[in-house]
Amino acid sequence: MLIRLLKLSVILSLMLAGLITLMYLDYQRFLKTPLKLMTPRVFIIEAGLSFAEINHRLKAQHLITQAGYFEALARFSGRAGQIKAGEYEIRPGLTPVELLDLFVNGQVIQYPFSLIEGWDLHTLLHAIRQSPLIRDTLGADPLPALQAALGYTEATAEGLFFPDTKRCWRKNGKTGRPDCPTARRMRR
Repeated sequence: MLIRLLKLSVILSLMLAGLITLMYLDYQRFLKTPLKLMTPRVFIIEAGLSFAEINHRLKAQHLITQAGYFEALARFSGRAGQIKAGEYEIRPGLTPVELLDLFVNGQVIQYPFSLIEGWDLHTLLHAIRQSPLIRDTLGADPLPALQAALGYTEATAEGLFFPDTKRCWRKNGKTGRPDCPTARRMRR
């Protein structure tokens, strides 16, 4: 009887070891297999989302196939709580490890907004209001407040802003138009 129990425990131990080995090999395959995307996709992570919610959305949008493995990757690496909010472009060929790196490093989509040399405040304000890339938070008559914030009293303020292309992104993963650097940072 004791020998039978010993044989049974050896067989069960070998079966369990085999199962663990198969799961480990499947997990390793998951880590190295690119996501099944044919074209780039946009994925938005709003501020305050838990990792479980992000993981659920990735699975629901068919961006990952094994939500449990992705969760294991994030949690065992200690990076599940380091994901940053934002709007992300998920490109074909990314592996789950690279996807997690993208989220942890906050490599969000950035939109260009160019300031042209010689623009005065009126032209800049008009360009901001016309741009689909920038959310206008300046209000109905922003010129006096903007001049005060910049410490500039001239009406034209021509040449006040450094001609450059600024990068705008959606703050906190909110939908809608992206935010750009403040006018103070755009100033020469």
